[in-house]
Amino acid sequence: MPPYVFPAPATTLLSFSELCVDPSSTNTVILADATQARSKLRNALKDVEAKNADWLIVLDSVQGYLPYLLGVINSLEADDLLPRNEPNELNPFRLSPAFPWKSVITSSSMGSSSMQNLPAFGSELVMTLTCYAAALSNLASDTLRDPQSSGYTGSGDRHRITSTAEDKRKIDKLAQAADMLCRASGLFDYVAQTLLPTWEARIADSTDVKSGALRLGKGKARMPGEFSRDVQRALAM
Repeated sequence: MPPYVFPAPATTLLSFSELCVDPSSTNTVILADATQARSKLRNALKDVEAKNADWLIVLDSVQGYLPYLLGVINSLEADDLLPRNEPNELNPFRLSPAFPWKSVITSSSMGSSSMQNLPAFGSELVMTLTCYAAALSNLASDTLRDPQSSGYTGSGDRHRITSTAEDKRKIDKLAQAADMLCRASGLFDYVAQTLLPTWEARIADSTDVKSGALRLGKGKARMPGEFSRDVQRALAM
C-alpha cells in the first residue's frame, strides 16, 4: 500500500531584508537570494495545491531554499545578522519575526487549517524540514502508484512482466521509493529528536532569545502539529 499522502502546506511571500538587520551591509546579496529561494518554494506549493505541478518541483524548491535558511540562522547565531524588533525590558520574551504557514499535519477538523504566524526562524526551519519530508513521502507514493512500478502489465491477464529490462525498471523504481521514504523518516526523526529539543532548551533558560528560537510554553497549545515531538516521532515510523 502506498504511504499516506500529505496535503500541501502553504505560506506567504516575505523578504529577509525586512526580517533581519545587516550591521555590516555585507549580506545584502545573501538576503536577496534567500528571499528569492523562499519565494520559489512558496510558488511551488501554490502550484501543487492547484494541481498545476507535482511534488518534484516542491522537492527541488525546498532543497534550494534550505541552505539559505540555514545560512541566515548561522549568521544570526554569529551576530553577523540581527533579528528586527529585539526583545526589550518591556517585552523581554518578544520573538521576531513571524513566519506565516498553513500546517501540513494538523487537519481542518482540528480548527487549525488556516494560516498561522509562527514565531521566529526556529519555526521556519521546523516547517521547512517537515515540508521537505512530506515532499519525499508524497513522491514515493506517486512512484508506488505508477503502474510501471507494478509487477503486472495492467492487462486483464495480470501476468507478470518477464522482460529483464522491465523487471529492472520496476526494481529501480521501488528502490527509489524506499530511499525517499527512508529520507523522509530521517527528517521527521531529526525534527523530533534534535531540532525541537534544541529550540525548546534555548527558550527554557531564556538566555538566547536573540537567535529567534521557538517560544513554546504559554502558547504551545496553539502551535500546529509540526511542533509536537510525539507527532514527528510517529511520522518517522
